[in-house]
Amino acid sequence: MEERREKVRVSPEEAQGVAFFVQGETLRHFGLINDISEGGIGISVENNFAPGTILEITIEEDEQETYLIGEVRWCKADEWLEGSYHLGIATQIKLVT
Repeated sequence: MEERREKVRVSPEEAQGVAFFVQGETLRHFGLINDISEGGIGISVENNFAPGTILEITIEEDEQETYLIGEVRWCKADEWLEGSYHLGIATQIKLVT
């Protein structure tokens, strides 16, 4: 598959978790980061999310938290793991502490 992004995707060296909320809701969801690029992130989750859904995302790493606002661009069922999905999310950095 041809890469359409200007900045190529980078896979994390280790499985890294991510927590997120659907904007306006209080239920926290969890996922694993598949890849990161400038302006986007791919994650694996256990729920199906419709394109256009706005997410509030927190990534914790080495006592640092990165907060992102993202929009689900696509959601595909995992070919190998029933009940799991891959999300493609367009992101903007909101705050880094």
